[in-house]
Amino acid sequence: TQTPTVKLNGTTLKKGTDYRITYSNNKNPGIATMTIIGNGNYCGSLTRTFKIAPKAPSISSIFSTSKGKLTIKWNKPYKASGFEVYAKVPGSSKYVKKKTTTSTSVTLTGLKSKKKYYVKVRTYKKAKYNGKTVNIYSAWSKAKTVRTK
Repeated sequence: TQTPTVKLNGTTLKKGTDYRITYSNNKNPGIATMTIIGNGNYCGSLTRTFKIAPKAPSISSIFSTSKGKLTIKWNKPYKASGFEVYAKVPGSSKYVKKKTTTSTSVTLTGLKSKKKYYVKVRTYKKAKYNGKTVNIYSAWSKAKTVRTK
């Protein structure tokens, strides 16, 4: 749900007395709709959309299987469409996207040997908005550290 401030001609209206709110599609990650409907002396309605982000995944395991490879596994939050895996390149302060997947595990290859990597994952949910498909992203998982073989 949302807590909007509803004003008309500079006057702040009271929820329950001056207006009520109805919601649709607000149970799962995606695009939800809220309709503000006037009560009593106030008539008319206003519809607005808002995003509901999926929950962030949590990395359950990360390990180096062989030279220059990392395997990462994480949980699948409810109603997730897919995942993006980012790694911080050694010597850099920026994370770089390494993979986009619908699976809950991935093996990264082509990494430098004997280097420490920081890895994080985020979930996305595909949703329709104004006739287009958009991705709604979760917060990041906690970053995990591992050294490649």
